Amino acid sequence: MLVSILRQGSYLIASIHEALNDREIVQFQQDLIEQIGTHRARGVIIDVAALDVMDSFGSRTLRNLAHAARLRGAETVIVGIQPTVAFAMVRLGMGLDKVHTALDLEEGNGSVRSRRPLPSTNSTSRSRSTSARVSPAISSRRAPVSSNSMTSAVSRRASKLAPAQAANSRLSPSAGTIGTGLAGTSGGFTAPSGRPGSPAPPPARRTRP
Repeated sequence: MLVSILRQGSYLIASIHEALNDREIVQFQQDLIEQIGTHRARGVIIDVAALDVMDSFGSRTLRNLAHAARLRGAETVIVGIQPTVAFAMVRLGMGLDKVHTALDLEEGNGSVRSRRPLPSTNSTSRSRSTSARVSPAISSRRAPVSSNSMTSAVSRRASKLAPAQAANSRLSPSAGTIGTGLAGTSGGFTAPSGRPGSPAPPPARRTRP
């Protein structure tokens, strides 16, 4: 057996027991991604302690595997990198970017659990009960609207409008008088604009032939 994938709770532990060629490591990548969806895993631990060497293709495949697992909702931690492999990866510039690593399987187990904690049902219920207790308290602080205050506001509004209405009533008779004077003007004369109510000019005198 070159690779084993075991389930432990909501996490997967994938151990590479022997060096893999390019085809085998690609198959391992596909199988692990499928297992994440099958078991709805929240974290993956990849143990590479049995590997004495790691080429650029292997390191790139592990990095892509970690990114694909994150897109599937699982965090990945690579554990057990040997000192000689670590020196070779640094010397050749084969980094793992933002992939998390740990010293051994025990530390990797604790690391993946701390990075993706499971949601707590009790905490959710406590938050709902807290919001239910806060809502009545907020509503009780709202001051009720009194009918007396509404009546006084309407009265102040009416008192402000009364002078304007009285002024309009005083202007209406004079406007009617001006209109009557214009209508009764002889000769169909209309007052020029801007001079309402001006007297009509005297009629023109007729000359006998």
